[in-house]
Amino acid sequence: IVSCIRSARENARSIRHLISLETWTQINVFYNWASHLNSRSLNLSQLSRLCARIKEGCQLHAGIVASTLYRDQVFGFYRLGTFIELCDQVTRLVDIKYHALLPHWKDVGSPTDIAQWNALLRSVAAYHGYRRVYPREMTPRTVAGFILLNPHFPRSISHCSRYIDETIDDLLHRDELRHVTFDRRVLAKPSQLAAYTPQRVIAMGMHEFVDEVQLALIDIAQEISDTFFHARLTDEAS
Repeated sequence: IVSCIRSARENARSIRHLISLETWTQINVFYNWASHLNSRSLNLSQLSRLCARIKEGCQLHAGIVASTLYRDQVFGFYRLGTFIELCDQVTRLVDIKYHALLPHWKDVGSPTDIAQWNALLRSVAAYHGYRRVYPREMTPRTVAGFILLNPHFPRSISHCSRYIDETIDDLLHRDELRHVTFDRRVLAKPSQLAAYTPQRVIAMGMHEFVDEVQLALIDIAQEISDTFFHARLTDEAS
């Protein structure tokens, strides 16, 4: 975590002229705090508070960027990174938790079973949204289905894939990027997977499903790199 915050700060330093003073100040303060963490900071009695502080720092950063970053192509690439990362990480979390928490059939619906799925929802800040859709029911199918497929949950595959598509469209309609040719075929797979029903996902296999999503996201990231960055460097070199 500290390494990620350090890398974000160094990235921000390299584009200091493109970001707001508020963005730079917040990430600098956040890094200075994180860099002073030590083994005593991981005391179990303080661990929940530590994790909450880290989440608040990330959320504050996202909010400041969203409200201050100029809406040019820089913001477009920031959004692409955000939605690709959100989608990828939520699939990895569900993949791990789904198999770790899936109980013996005798334990389905037990207080322990419900508490574990409750914890999974809260770990992705989905509990209250889930309860608006499912006021009483809580099963592996409904929980995993909501987190991965509900188009109104902002970390779902459905939501993220839609905004990845829209952001690519916005970038390609900018005058400075109209000459760029992007292979839109790589965008089709996440949208197709997002249209699956929870029953179809479970029938396919949860791990197999999220693996397909992750591979599709890798293809999108590679196409973005080849189209907008690698190709440009190659042209400059020639």
